[in-house]
Amino acid sequence: MKNSEKFDIRYSKINLVFEFTEDTKMPENKVSAIRGGMGEMLLEQYCLSDRNCNACKFKEDCTVPRIFYHPLKIKPEYVTNGESLGYIIECENKQTTFSRGDKLKVNIILFGNVIIYFSQILQALYMLGMKGIGKEKSRFEIAGIFNEKRQPILGDGAINNNKIIINTLSNYIEYQLKKLNSSDRKILKFCTPLSQKFRGQWLNKFDGQALTEAAIRRVYLLNCMEGNDVGKIYLESEFPYIEEQEVYHTKIDRYSNTHKSHIALHGIKGECVLGNISDESLEYLIAGQLVHIGKNTSMGFGRYVILD
Repeated sequence: MKNSEKFDIRYSKINLVFEFTEDTKMPENKVSAIRGGMGEMLLEQYCLSDRNCNACKFKEDCTVPRIFYHPLKIKPEYVTNGESLGYIIECENKQTTFSRGDKLKVNIILFGNVIIYFSQILQALYMLGMKGIGKEKSRFEIAGIFNEKRQPILGDGAINNNKIIINTLSNYIEYQLKKLNSSDRKILKFCTPLSQKFRGQWLNKFDGQALTEAAIRRVYLLNCMEGNDVGKIYLESEFPYIEEQEVYHTKIDRYSNTHKSHIALHGIKGECVLGNISDESLEYLIAGQLVHIGKNTSMGFGRYVILD
């Protein structure tokens, strides 16, 4: 693999199964609700400064920002705000009405040193299940916890740390390459909205260079979080181009506990056919398949799959 040193990024993918303990309703965008509720539970457990993070003397070592905005060991000049890089929550179930006993599958992907906070995240989710998610207070139990190989992590009421698989992005790319044919033409199908700026403008249609650069940027920042001094990453080959695309605009409403108001998140969905994909470009695009690309990835945005 040409760029293997740039993909020396640790991750652990955990599959969770929530089982609802009563009839309830949930919004379509469940990632935002789960993320917000998890944050609330973590703050209840760890905050000693009345949630005033800026004035908190424990800020550098607090568990909550280390999960939500894990510090970059190497900080690029253009990064001025906290980057939410350490975790991704995936849940694309659009169902809004659930009965007691219904199940909801949720994936959590942890990167770098955020992996060591899995127990705290899990405890927060257990608390959230008892208190309930969102305005409907949707209560649930965690019925299953599995690793990337679908092996159970939970046994006899305790987490088996030996079953938590710590993988690398390099291994993920190598595995995915074996599943794809050798053609330089691929389909990218977006499962969640893409919200991305390119050349100062929000994308309203897919662009081969923009997609590849978004994946490269994400890989670069994860290297910065890991402390891998790989330098700024530039594509040495030509960028792929769009042969055809089907795109539509979408909007997701979420409630922000920080701003105490509803916020609309905009993006594009659909699929595109990319041509002229070099081996180098394909590696970054495969990486983007796991790490998501663009803005609002912590809200579940920017997930796509690559198809032949």
